[in-house]
Amino acid sequence: GWTDNYNGPSGLIIALGKGMLRTMLGNSNARADIIPVDIVVNMMISVAWYTAVKRFNYFSRRMIEEILPAFILDIYVRLTGRKPM
Repeated sequence: GWTDNYNGPSGLIIALGKGMLRTMLGNSNARADIIPVDIVVNMMISVAWYTAVKRFNYFSRRMIEEILPAFILDIYVRLTGRKPM
């Protein structure tokens, strides 16, 4: 395999393999937050596929995220006696 650094689990495995690390203090109930690279690559491929296939409705999204909040804020500003932008 390819090891480009000695950080994290790969460093521990190399030290154990070379005999530099014989014992280590640790918690036997602790979980290692390690994600295999094939899962990460599969998720990247699925996100790219979903982005390419899904049809996005820009108008309805713009209405919900931009126009409606601006309209509500303009009403609030007018009710408080100030001039909307």
